[in-house]
Amino acid sequence: MVEYARVGSFASRSLAELAVTYLNANGIDAVVVADDAGGQYPATLSGRGIWLRVPTEDAEAARQLFAEAEAARAAAAPDAALAPLGRPALAVWAVRVAVAAVVAIVVASALPRLS
Repeated sequence: MVEYARVGSFASRSLAELAVTYLNANGIDAVVVADDAGGQYPATLSGRGIWLRVPTEDAEAARQLFAEAEAARAAAAPDAALAPLGRPALAVWAVRVAVAAVVAIVVASALPRLS
């Protein structure tokens, strides 16, 4: 019987499945273990999480692959750790603020005509 070790915890099943694909592409078998009632109660709602398990003999290699991937991500965007929202989230926030400002201007200009 093969023994498995937990090598990661994820907030969503889709992220865990991406990690499985990454490990499989690098020759490591991996499985997703989730306590989410078959997807009915996502980990973010149940608070229990979704885990990634690999055969015990591959656990260190899997952790090393994840560490290398994280180092490559940090090298590609060194300021990402300093910005908690990240660039994409900041761009979405800026667009929402701009839309809200335009709506406020349109409503304010229409109010005198309504009275």
